[in-house]
Amino acid sequence: MPVEHHTHSGGDSAPALNAAEALVDGSIPTPKIGDNQVTNVKVADAALTKTKLVVDTIQWGELIPVIAETARTGLVADATGVKWESIDLILNAAEIQSLKGIYVEGTWVASVADSVTAIELYNVTAAAVICSISGNTGTNIRSTAGSPVAGNIMRVRVNVTTASATAGATTGANKAVIILVFGVS
Repeated sequence: MPVEHHTHSGGDSAPALNAAEALVDGSIPTPKIGDNQVTNVKVADAALTKTKLVVDTIQWGELIPVIAETARTGLVADATGVKWESIDLILNAAEIQSLKGIYVEGTWVASVADSVTAIELYNVTAAAVICSISGNTGTNIRSTAGSPVAGNIMRVRVNVTTASATAGATTGANKAVIILVFGVS
């Protein structure tokens, strides 16, 4: 439908615009869309890429239980060293391309207060700790973020870093979980 459009205050009429031109020109007001009024927005395939998003617009986490149902208790704490190790975990480059951090979270106990036990995420290939938590005891403690290396072998391990002076002292891990946090950006 043609829309009358005035180009100046003299009252002369310009040629009629079609509806699309009138919207662009601003001679037809466009109401603001209220919150929650758009319920079905379609985006063309491949029109939205991760490079067009603000950093970490979308984040999620994945939990990998390592020690969950069967606690690892009665581990010798009167001598230092690794007392238990999990099976191998290997992440490839595609699996870590959007990884923002890897964490270890755990709960552990000790029979005597003078030992220190660490629950570690260990890079076997590089012989280095990626992230860890430690102390005499801890409940649902989470490490700071670590960075895995694609293709390297990782294991969760229980490591007595300070031995108890009491012969027969023990330590144990009741829970160990690897947490992977991803972000699209």
